[in-house]
Amino acid sequence: MEKIKSLIQRIPASSLNLGHNEMIFATPDSLEEFQLGYRIDSGGNSLISNEKGQWQDSWYVIAHDEMGDPVIMDTALPGNPIFSAPHGRGEWELSLIADSFISFLQIVYDLEELTVGRTSPAEFETNPIPERTKKAFLAKIAANNKKAEVWFWAMWVEEDVSLTLKKYSF
Repeated sequence: MEKIKSLIQRIPASSLNLGHNEMIFATPDSLEEFQLGYRIDSGGNSLISNEKGQWQDSWYVIAHDEMGDPVIMDTALPGNPIFSAPHGRGEWELSLIADSFISFLQIVYDLEELTVGRTSPAEFETNPIPERTKKAFLAKIAANNKKAEVWFWAMWVEEDVSLTLKKYSF
């Protein structure tokens, strides 16, 4: 857990808001609290299982979105890749969103720049992200994360994700 705390300490913000989207990040002090409902239940009992689709011992929640869906670091894989998964489906189906923690950190830095003047739905509407900026943001993610699912990040810059994926093919 200390290794994870030292890594997440490098995340530049406690949260990011871009229009209708928000991501809240764990801090070294809140990391254990972020595991509640994922690694452990409210009684302190482990939710870890070796079964497919269940929470794995190497998974740690390092952030969550406004819907409560976790952003997960897998410490068993090289580079500590980052995944997201919808909660409440009975089993965990992870989507790779960054090939490594370092790649995730770069995406967060880039995303933080895009939030300036766009932290609320009203600001996002009056100050939309230019098309070339969206395309550059998503292309950089695709280039630096050969296995990651870019649609996750497309949701941040476009309201209509299906339209975004048609516009930007990687």
